[in-house]
Amino acid sequence: MATKKNASTVASVIERDDDFRVWLEANHKRFLNLKDAVVSIITNLATENGIEVLAIEGRSKDIDSAVEKVRRKDYTQPQSQMTDITGVRVIVYFESDVAKISQVIRSAFRVDEKNSSNTDERMSADQVGYRSVHFVCDLGDDRIKLPEFQSLKDLKFEFQIRTVLQHA
Repeated sequence: MATKKNASTVASVIERDDDFRVWLEANHKRFLNLKDAVVSIITNLATENGIEVLAIEGRSKDIDSAVEKVRRKDYTQPQSQMTDITGVRVIVYFESDVAKISQVIRSAFRVDEKNSSNTDERMSADQVGYRSVHFVCDLGDDRIKLPEFQSLKDLKFEFQIRTVLQHA
């Protein structure tokens, strides 16, 4: 009986991975377009708000690494659980700039609070480790109404905001 259950579990995992791969292959270009759009939007917003940044970098996971993450994290619904297929890193100079760019993001995008985090808040000043602010977002209702963004509806992406020192 255990062998049948294990074989069934393996088959469902393979089916999940295959379904996710097919979905991502069909949507990968949308995620690449999302990356370009978000990088452009946040670059313009940082400039308009007088926030100096060292760099704004975007990437979309390639299909193989996304499927590998689904396996590693054992996602049951990867299309909705994987919120970082597209990611944008904003590197600023000072802690105060992290707060400023965070406010800009909150006002310009719809933030998924449940999946967003601030690792800096969980660590005391004397602790060493990974520090960063992460926002899981989508483009929001108003922006999606624009023709150039309609194809990006329902796609989530992640912002990672760090200082130069955190990045180093």
